[in-house]
Amino acid sequence: MKYWFYLLLIISPKVWSDFDKNNQTYTTHPGEKSHKFTYVFTNHSNKKVHFKKIKTNCPCTQVTGELNIAPKETSMLYVTVDFGNKSGVLNTVIDIQSEDEKYQLKSSVSITPEIKLNPRFIRWGKNHKSEEKIINLKVTDPKTTQIKKITLDEDQFSYKHIASKDTGSHTLKITPTNTSSGRFTLEISTSHDKIYKVYLLK
Repeated sequence: MKYWFYLLLIISPKVWSDFDKNNQTYTTHPGEKSHKFTYVFTNHSNKKVHFKKIKTNCPCTQVTGELNIAPKETSMLYVTVDFGNKSGVLNTVIDIQSEDEKYQLKSSVSITPEIKLNPRFIRWGKNHKSEEKIINLKVTDPKTTQIKKITLDEDQFSYKHIASKDTGSHTLKITPTNTSSGRFTLEISTSHDKIYKVYLLK
């Protein structure tokens, strides 16, 4: 009989506790500045699980939820990612330490730009200080996003803004007003208070 007992110990599955989906992704919509991920944790063991230490790789993340999970209970941790005016892909990692185990939660936010600019950098050569340059601007979703403000050093440049509200296409024609040299920035603000920049060198 004792041999059967030892055999059962060997083949019995390990009692484990973990999150059901450790790695999550999200693609933003125009106007969004944050997103909340929900991570579901199930305690399959016979003792309480306590998350005693939580460490994030980005100050843009905030973790909330129940830190003490009773045996056989399910609970949630909420991870809010604040991406504000960031662009591109924002990856976050959260390391969690309990009394006995280590866990890692990952999230990836693909930030959809409200507007697309081409080019993002303009340079005038020494012999072309007064040449007109064109910036093409495309609003991703004209129904939800509008161009609110264009900011440019008017002592250095003049510009013309040609807009097609129906298609979301805009053209900016930029011309230097003097021959001085320097680095400058053109800023475009949207109705969701996001700022996009074009860098100018002359």
